[in-house]
Amino acid sequence: MDIKTHEAVLNSVREMERSMRVMVKIPRDEEDRIVVNALIRIRNSVVNINKDMSHFDKVLEHYLTADEFKKYVIDKHEIEY
Repeated sequence: MDIKTHEAVLNSVREMERSMRVMVKIPRDEEDRIVVNALIRIRNSVVNINKDMSHFDKVLEHYLTADEFKKYVIDKHEIEY
């Protein structure tokens, strides 16, 4: 596959993804759950294993109790609905 074809395919995929974006209404607690899950994934990512992620911990502690922090962040249990 040449470069122009590769770029055309990538542009087509990006355009399709953009076209699927629509405004939706979700409950506030679901929005928080999505954000917390994303922060936990970033904090616990393999690429961050040797980095100081205490700044993420401070943000997560805003959303989670100490027990929840241990369960979901440290022990890596999935957050229940």
